[in-house]
Amino acid sequence: MALGTWVPLICFGLIGSLRFFWKDRDLSWLECAAITLCFASVQAYIFNTALHPQNRFNLIGGLLPNADPSMYLSLANQWSDGIRVVTPQTTRQFFPCFLAAMLWICRRDLKLIVSIFTLITGALSFLAWRQVRLTFGWLGATLFVALVFFFYRCDVVGLLRTEQLGLWFALVALALLLRGLREKREALWCAGLFSLVMGLNTRAGAYLVLPLLVLYSRWLFRRSRWGWRSMMVAGLICLGAMLLNFACYLIFFAPPRPTSNFWLCFYGMLSGGNWVTALNEIGLNDTNLIARGKALILLRAEPWRVLRGFWKACAYAWNTNTFYGIPPTAETFCSWMKWLTVLGAVIPWSWAVLRKRSAELESFIMLVVSGTILSLPFAPPWDGGRRVYAVAFPFIYLSPVLLICWSWANARRYLSLPSASDNPAVAERHLANGENRIMSLTLAGLVILMLFATVVPLRLMLSKHHTIKGWQPQFCVPVPRGCPAKNLPGGYQIHLISDSGRTFVPWVRISDFRRSIDGNFETLRAPWLLDLLNDLPEGTTIGAACHSNFFVIGTDKAQTKRISQRNPILNRAWHRIIYDDDYPIPPYSCQILSQPQAPPLLPGR
Repeated sequence: MALGTWVPLICFGLIGSLRFFWKDRDLSWLECAAITLCFASVQAYIFNTALHPQNRFNLIGGLLPNADPSMYLSLANQWSDGIRVVTPQTTRQFFPCFLAAMLWICRRDLKLIVSIFTLITGALSFLAWRQVRLTFGWLGATLFVALVFFFYRCDVVGLLRTEQLGLWFALVALALLLRGLREKREALWCAGLFSLVMGLNTRAGAYLVLPLLVLYSRWLFRRSRWGWRSMMVAGLICLGAMLLNFACYLIFFAPPRPTSNFWLCFYGMLSGGNWVTALNEIGLNDTNLIARGKALILLRAEPWRVLRGFWKACAYAWNTNTFYGIPPTAETFCSWMKWLTVLGAVIPWSWAVLRKRSAELESFIMLVVSGTILSLPFAPPWDGGRRVYAVAFPFIYLSPVLLICWSWANARRYLSLPSASDNPAVAERHLANGENRIMSLTLAGLVILMLFATVVPLRLMLSKHHTIKGWQPQFCVPVPRGCPAKNLPGGYQIHLISDSGRTFVPWVRISDFRRSIDGNFETLRAPWLLDLLNDLPEGTTIGAACHSNFFVIGTDKAQTKRISQRNPILNRAWHRIIYDDDYPIPPYSCQILSQPQAPPLLPGR
């Protein structure tokens, strides 16, 4: 289940087929539990093997956050301790705010937090799956939830990333928008738009979907003479969500506030490179502000560069299969999904237009796919990979679902085939009994996500009224004697044990730990960090410092001489490491650490 392609598809198909045998019973809770259990199996695999399904640096990226997750954990710690943060590194506050609330509730137990994250994803996937089934039938719903599962398994599970919260908002938005579209309920449609904007504010990506859906609101509710009002209300809802995001940005970040790294990516796209080439050209001081000025000058001088960037982004996304290249899913399956997405957006919509038939659902999917494609040059896939489109993915997945549903419906009509799937009318009759309750739970889920991303962290930040600013030296720079691991929260630590034991996080066999970091991307960015981690003996404790950007490594074995004190490791982009004199440093690491400047940036494409 954790590594295959066909086993999850079969499992989700069996879950959906339960209603074929118990048509008169409410199986909602059983279906929800079964889908959530499928998602939980991936997290259980990680806890029992210390391996990520995609061979990611999971322990250091999850329970011991590095790179962006370490920044989110640092922000969450400071907000939960009543500190208004000064940081130059992010303008996205909703996920670290949500994480701050979870740290407070779970008493800083990261293992418990990532477990809850997985359960939330499973429950919200069920809510979206139910609406997809009502709209497209059993077969389409099976494919939809499997695709969500494959993406979550590849890029999100077990990691402290903005994709967690962004995907939740997207799943809620999908459920609300499909119900609002199907039943012409404008209130649900607007609630779905609000959730979608919140998702994009959490994990920035395909923003151009929003104006297309706002315009679509006018056409969707056109039967009323207040059609223009529907479009204005939808626009105001989106604007309100944007203003809420800006207000939280002002509240949670103290001046000087960070600027968006969008301009760095945008300038890199206009100049024919990526954010790394732009960073190499601009330097490290006031990077985003300089990139904004350079990008606007270049855009005014040569606006055609946007079209060139659009073509390059489309070619890159197609050639690398950005939307579906999600290992360990089978490559053949992913390739088929790429083609089905394009065909699913075009063929059913074109068929409905040619037959002069209502194409509300087909137009909705066409607009979502078009908006995502139009967003490619502004969220370049070569900079952030598929994670950038995490919020758009549940909507993109409706395209192959629509094609399968449409093809099967036409095949049954013209070939008189027996029904192998519940059609929407039958599904409506079977599921109608609990539909209002499920929709109430969906709206309640949206409210809870909003409270945990705004109100709860604000209350935590205001409750202690600390005057200490974040990111000051006492938080960012390791002290000379190191930071004792025993002073860190137990939920921020893992312990390396001998191979005679059994891995169950936070206790990890030394061989499993070394296998978990083998072949990781950090080999390119910070090989000296992997040198250190590979040489750690059993009995070592590794923790993430509560208020800072560094790891703390210590050993519980008194007889070892390899580490004579607790050794802080700066967890910045370059992982500058401070060792004591007794620790043997490999030659390559000695060479790197002897250089006064930071290690070189990754080469630009």
